[in-house]
Amino acid sequence: MTKEDTIESLARRLRRLVNKYVVQRRGYPLLVPKEINMPQWIEEATNIYRFVERELVEVNGDSTKEIKRVYIAGLLTPRGYFSTNAAIDYIIACREMTKWGLKALLAGFDPFVPAFDQPFWMVMESGNSITEAMIKRYSKSWLEVCDAVVLTPGWQKSPGTLVEIKRAEELGIPVFKSLQALIDFVKEEK
Repeated sequence: MTKEDTIESLARRLRRLVNKYVVQRRGYPLLVPKEINMPQWIEEATNIYRFVERELVEVNGDSTKEIKRVYIAGLLTPRGYFSTNAAIDYIIACREMTKWGLKALLAGFDPFVPAFDQPFWMVMESGNSITEAMIKRYSKSWLEVCDAVVLTPGWQKSPGTLVEIKRAEELGIPVFKSLQALIDFVKEEK
């Protein structure tokens, strides 16, 4: 199967899902054009697909969606939460976030831990650079494919986490204020 076939298959599934959603919610179909400029539309289509899929779960009362991929969100940029020394504060923040990622892994989830971008700087060759925008893009793309977000202690002090929470809510991704809250939710769903 070629990349074009895969994209066309996704587009067909998306058209069917969108029409099912619109018919259930509004009583009439929505015509999604067959000819779509895929490179420009793929990110939007993914977001629409996730939103509609979650809406259908709500409409049908179907809670079979399994939460596997978990985005670990929290304080990472030095803010003096752990130490007055910015370097030490960052290292401790990475350690704390990594601990929560490990706990999520041991609880049966597949965590994405933003602190894992730290080794990029350790192995980067002279002349290369990573910008804040690159890191934000990298984290955002992982956030958007996760099934849930788990907040770590101190998250309230992180402007980046507040942006991540907002984006998760826009996509209908549930946000849990603790790993235990997620574990309890998953147990209740079973």
